Amino acid sequence: MALQVAGTASMGYFYFDFRDLNKQNLRNLLPSLLIQLSARSIPRCDILSRLYLAHDFGAQKPSDVVLTESLKETLSLSGQDPSYIIIDALDECPNTSGMPSPREEVLEFVSHLVGLDLPNLRICVTSRPEIDIRSTLELLSPTPYRFITSGQKKDIVDYVSSVVHSDKRIRRWREEDKVLVIEKLSEKADGMEINKANRGHAHRLLQCLTVAVRPLRVEELAEVLAVDFNMGGIPKLNSDWRWQDQEEAVLSACSSLVGIVGEGGSRVVQFSHFSVKEFLTSKRLSRSSEDVSWYQIHLEDAHAIIAQACLGVLLELDDEIKIDRE
Repeated sequence: MALQVAGTASMGYFYFDFRDLNKQNLRNLLPSLLIQLSARSIPRCDILSRLYLAHDFGAQKPSDVVLTESLKETLSLSGQDPSYIIIDALDECPNTSGMPSPREEVLEFVSHLVGLDLPNLRICVTSRPEIDIRSTLELLSPTPYRFITSGQKKDIVDYVSSVVHSDKRIRRWREEDKVLVIEKLSEKADGMEINKANRGHAHRLLQCLTVAVRPLRVEELAEVLAVDFNMGGIPKLNSDWRWQDQEEAVLSACSSLVGIVGEGGSRVVQFSHFSVKEFLTSKRLSRSSEDVSWYQIHLEDAHAIIAQACLGVLLELDDEIKIDRE
């Protein structure tokens, strides 16, 4: 990546790309930022030279700790122009493997940089509002942050519209078909599918949400995650599986497909848009790719899941259940 300069400021940019294994972790981020920020600064290049010599002229790979310290030294040099670090699409950094996960390592790194309180450093992180990312950024208060998604989606909609109306072949389509293409592609502009590690839990939550006869409170839906459906017979409640943060449990499983809102003094879970439920229960979903069609919801199966979950919880209650027969 080439260094970009805006006026007298330097900028290091890194894009986390879910399609590229070389752009998915802290190990890839650190050397990229170091090289970009040092490209046009002799004092910063000297830091890189010392790092190169200290590791047998590049024969050895420096650790992440060493790279982080070198970057801190680079950013802390006096007399340097302002530096801008842009970390793009952090939500595409994996959050499913390792202790800590690649995303947790990057979030810790960002928190560390912010904690340095360097007067000439500006950091911009772009991401969908995933629960773990949002929680970390909230802890950086009073550092201002906000998620901006509408502008990005508008750009995508504008681009799709321009292609639909300018392509020679598509221009011959019926107007309603053009509108359908624009709508469906725009619906997918908000992010990526649920990762496979969460899809079993996510599918059960979405099933319960689909067939519930009333809005489900967060604590009610999160309880489904503590039910063991693999026991054979009636599922059993495993209290050790309960999450301390129930909102995080639901949102981390279902990603951007659901939202949590206040209703009548309670926090209830709902689909992020009415079209989500329609799509999950539609027959056309079965004709999609295997990764997507796996989430299709059959109403009969969904009713069975929510009934089994309720029975599993009720049978574990210690208190006597009184039935009002009047």
